[in-house]
Amino acid sequence: MKTKRCFAILLTLFMILATAPSQAFAANTVLIQFGVRPPDGGDAPFSDHYTVGSIVTAAATTNPGYTFEFWYDYATGEVLSDQPTYTFTATKDQLVVASFRKDGEYYVASPVFATTPGGHPYGTMTVSPYKSTFVPGEVITLIATPEDGYTPGYFVWALDTGEGSANADYTRLDGDTFTMPAHDVWLNVVWWSTDPHAITLNTTGHGTASLSPAKAQYYEGDAVTLTVTPESDQYYAEIINMPPDMECIADGVYRFSMIDGDLPLEVNFIEKPHLSLTFGTLGNGTITSATLDKVTTAVTVTAVPDEGHRFGGWYYGDDLSTCLSEENPYTFIPTESKQLVAFFIPPLYSVYTSTNITHGTLSVSPTRSFYYEGETITLTGIPDAGYAVDAYYMAPASDTSNVTQLSGNTFVMPAESVGVTVVFAEIHTVAASVSPAGGGTVAGAGDFKESSSVTLTATPEDGYR
Repeated sequence: MKTKRCFAILLTLFMILATAPSQAFAANTVLIQFGVRPPDGGDAPFSDHYTVGSIVTAAATTNPGYTFEFWYDYATGEVLSDQPTYTFTATKDQLVVASFRKDGEYYVASPVFATTPGGHPYGTMTVSPYKSTFVPGEVITLIATPEDGYTPGYFVWALDTGEGSANADYTRLDGDTFTMPAHDVWLNVVWWSTDPHAITLNTTGHGTASLSPAKAQYYEGDAVTLTVTPESDQYYAEIINMPPDMECIADGVYRFSMIDGDLPLEVNFIEKPHLSLTFGTLGNGTITSATLDKVTTAVTVTAVPDEGHRFGGWYYGDDLSTCLSEENPYTFIPTESKQLVAFFIPPLYSVYTSTNITHGTLSVSPTRSFYYEGETITLTGIPDAGYAVDAYYMAPASDTSNVTQLSGNTFVMPAESVGVTVVFAEIHTVAASVSPAGGGTVAGAGDFKESSSVTLTATPEDGYR
């Protein structure tokens, strides 16, 4: 439900009623009055009596220089229609107002009573100049008149989104003036009680605490500073009953505004847990710093990988199954004695297989996209029928002309990407026979790769040569 976007207390000053001559009417009639806001914004129908249940049609006429906004119920502030012609059923006495906006001007809206979050009226607020619409850039002065027992604390403003003042997103003003933007706005005031209140400060444990200013009575909104000083680095302060706006402005120094009521503050100085925390690395890198926050006992560590390496996460000990965090620097509160290890990932390189392999295929083991320096890589050639592996070759990816033949089918991964290939040779059959039959034997026949050497050995029987 939208609400009226103007001061309700000002409305009668800037609205005119359209009335018809009075006469006697039956008991089952209601009086429907029509008004316009502002008076020169346009026209509305004459007010009149209507039979309960009858249909009423109200048509607003807009004057030049103005724009029709909506019809609303003056008693409740409810927006009834955003159309110039509004049709409704007569059910009760009602004042229906046509709201017009002067072109180029925007509304300042405010509750009749500016309130605290508790919803109780503690005073009234108005503006100067005393009107409901303003042009962008116009400076408005806010004037607050408190009820007995209260004083204006500070003024706030928010864009009017049509959802009412309770849902507005307020921003605190530095003083009592406001520059009108090109938008409807809400203006409000936060009240402070003028009743005196007390702050009691109790401490336990090893440390001291003090208030500034230190006095017997405080008033709502007073700026107060709390300073806590542990006896040594072995203790930290726990503050009980902190006010909502308390903030830490320095190590052990807190600032807040006095609340509307007595404030019992407690500061407990608690011994920090005695934990043994060590640091280590896995891979090529270092931990450059480890700092301790004396208040929260949080530890911040920073890892720096060596050139070519990258940070891979924080772990406890050498257990790499669970990564604690990938943040760097990493801030945490230790809960047990352990070794925190920074894991560094070495550079990764690729093994590229030649696309010009014929008469077979080549596989690389282990089968991965990337490899670490120092890994043993195994190549396996799978020849087509009638072919066999002749040799394996490797070349750095940066210089493919620098080809090296491998002595076997394995090599150690260098600190760069490489290309590999295999050459297959055709298999030929060498057959041998003896003549005459039984005159001896011939050894060395069989299948041989193309261009390979073949040795045949003839052994004669007795009586033959």
